Amino acid sequence: MTGKPDAVFALGLLTWHSIEQERLTWASARLMRALIASDRVGRVLVADPWRSYGVVARRLLGRGVALPVDDRVSHHAPLRLRRRGSTTTAAVTKSYRAWDGRIRRAAGSAGLRRPAVITNDPLVAGFALLEWAGPVTLYATDDMTAYEPLRPWWPALAEAYTRVAASGRAVCAVSETLLERIGPTGPGLVVPNGVDPSEWLEPGEPPRWFAELPRPRLLYTGTLDRRIDADLVEAVAARLPHASIVMLGGHPDEEQMARLSRLPGLVAHPSVGRAELAAVVHAADAGLLPHVRNDLTEAMSPLKLYEYLAAGLPVAAVDLPPLHGVSERVVIGEDFAASVERALALGRAGEDERRAFVERHSWEAKHEAILDLALRADPAG
Repeated sequence: MTGKPDAVFALGLLTWHSIEQERLTWASARLMRALIASDRVGRVLVADPWRSYGVVARRLLGRGVALPVDDRVSHHAPLRLRRRGSTTTAAVTKSYRAWDGRIRRAAGSAGLRRPAVITNDPLVAGFALLEWAGPVTLYATDDMTAYEPLRPWWPALAEAYTRVAASGRAVCAVSETLLERIGPTGPGLVVPNGVDPSEWLEPGEPPRWFAELPRPRLLYTGTLDRRIDADLVEAVAARLPHASIVMLGGHPDEEQMARLSRLPGLVAHPSVGRAELAAVVHAADAGLLPHVRNDLTEAMSPLKLYEYLAAGLPVAAVDLPPLHGVSERVVIGEDFAASVERALALGRAGEDERRAFVERHSWEAKHEAILDLALRADPAG
């Protein structure tokens, strides 16, 4: 087709259809879209993880989403009878050898020639042979061996990291901690999360439900689950009883949120669209990162951190390695409630400083760095 390298983006956990249907803006979804749109690549195949025939049939009966498939961009959804296979390392090895064969045939049918493979699935990077492909890159956005919903797969995921490290395949991780845990012997790169300038440079007016809350307005955005340290939030409510503490996000842990909802001044609100999110963050007085400290949080690159700073907020945070050195407006301390007070005293960034941060941490620049790694020369020539 062209002299440009072809590429496969191999998804983990979610399918291309589900990403587009839910309009997800996770780091891996953004990278997939950037790869599809890039003029640096020729043909692109988006490969889904295994799905069962029953799951796909139910999806087809519902409202569909038209995927941008054409002569250049193709899609393959490998199917099997069972929705989930065994989680033993032997079974996972067999499963991903079969997945590899399906994707090899799909890539050949689409006209791809020794495509570069980018995947956010450690099981693909660790267990799929991919001998027919060019350079392989794992895009690691979380330590999956510490992600609770995947507990049954933890032994296989740990083995996948070991195999990736020994294989010489490249790893792009969102934090130095995560890269060190995987320990690649091949190329390694740290690229933290970023922001989309189109979302943050000109935020709109906040919705009434937020604008009418008493100040100071303290904001946490993201999944409302067990990564939130409820003790820290309670300490903030006790120290600042007149503040509004807003927890904005989806997929709540019911027990956790039942405990927090009893706090005076706390407002729990479901997820909102991207434009409304940017407006809410911009209208807050401080961003909160009251995360528990564990293997998962110590290896992540919190997207909310970059979004808080893109809106000009000061941020109060627990002491996690990926938060260091991002901005002087991130207040880190052992006493989280005191850090919130210090953040409020620090105040908002000036408009020039805020805009400079947005430009410096744009997704476009970060994606180019990742593609530099993923589209490196094919070692097989």
